[in-house]
Amino acid sequence: AGVNLAAQAAGGKGTPVLAGKTTKTSRLTTLTRTKAGPALKLKTKAGSPPLAVTSSERVARLNADQVDGLDADDLATTTYAYQVPGGGTPAATRSVVFPDLPAGSYLVTYAVTLQGTGSFTQAQCFLRQDGAAQVIGLDYAGLKGGFATASSSGRVDVTAGDVRLTCSGSTTFLFDATDAGASVVFTRTDLVERSATDAPAPRSEASREGTGARTATGR
Repeated sequence: AGVNLAAQAAGGKGTPVLAGKTTKTSRLTTLTRTKAGPALKLKTKAGSPPLAVTSSERVARLNADQVDGLDADDLATTTYAYQVPGGGTPAATRSVVFPDLPAGSYLVTYAVTLQGTGSFTQAQCFLRQDGAAQVIGLDYAGLKGGFATASSSGRVDVTAGDVRLTCSGSTTFLFDATDAGASVVFTRTDLVERSATDAPAPRSEASREGTGARTATGR
């Protein structure tokens, strides 16, 4: 009854909106509430959408509580940065673990500087999850003046176990305490698994000439 009254009052000659019927009009229908509170409330059975639309156009100023069932915190990119502890007692192998990471998938990137002792000639660093045989982000450290730098990245799923960074050298070494770049960064990601192919199908001429196509160059 309230909707019918609003439709009629809006233009004086409005067509009533009837339950279970289709109402057609060439003019905009406006429902105004004269007191504070929602102007329209839709109820439906559990599991059924309360509203259906036939257009994919954007509706200005229409706020949503969730997007595909996810809150804003779930959609945000979250990064966890860990500082690698420097100094300590020199050792041929050093390992650090990263606590308090919430379960989920991450892109992890590390960059460390190793300060060697004695005849320090080579080193390697890698990431590994506890209990897993596979290493992630293996890098052979570049040596210069008794120091070595290593950096790499990889993908980990923290639900599979804690992640460790391990570095091994030809002789004993320390994580350099003076290098602010000695850190490991985990960026939370929601991943869609894909399978790579040995020989991808060639792109068509139309797709190569499309908007946004670029050619990489190097020297």
